[in-house]
Amino acid sequence: MFKKIFALALILILVAICTRRPLDGKLAERLPDTCNAAQFAGTVSAFEELRLDQSLAVSRVESTPIQEPLDYAEVMKREQQVLRELQGKASAVREPRCLGHAKELFLRYLQETSKALALRGADKNFSDYRRARESAETIRAQYASELKLQEKNRQ
Repeated sequence: MFKKIFALALILILVAICTRRPLDGKLAERLPDTCNAAQFAGTVSAFEELRLDQSLAVSRVESTPIQEPLDYAEVMKREQQVLRELQGKASAVREPRCLGHAKELFLRYLQETSKALALRGADKNFSDYRRARESAETIRAQYASELKLQEKNRQ
């Protein structure tokens, strides 16, 4: 009787060992996307500062009259450079795991804003610029929704 139970247990153990699957991915990729309050707040404030700088750059371009081509070209060139620097700063922000997707959305928002400004000019259709700006603002709304979702998950 003991030999039969031992044999069945041994068979079950061997079956379990043979059917066990290897880990699908790296263990780090399977960890939960959580972060503490300090990391979350620090990253969100860094992105918010960059967004404010981006907003100021866009407002400087929009407030410059298109009818003054030389001034407008200088302001546009300078602010496009500012937007490129902001994209670099945003890429350099070390985000916690829970804000990885939010960072991607924020970077996309900055890129779309820069593309929209390229569509603004005297020789270009203003409705294309408005559509591109609305598209960028939609991405910003997605970014804000992601932040709210992660804030809710964190609590």
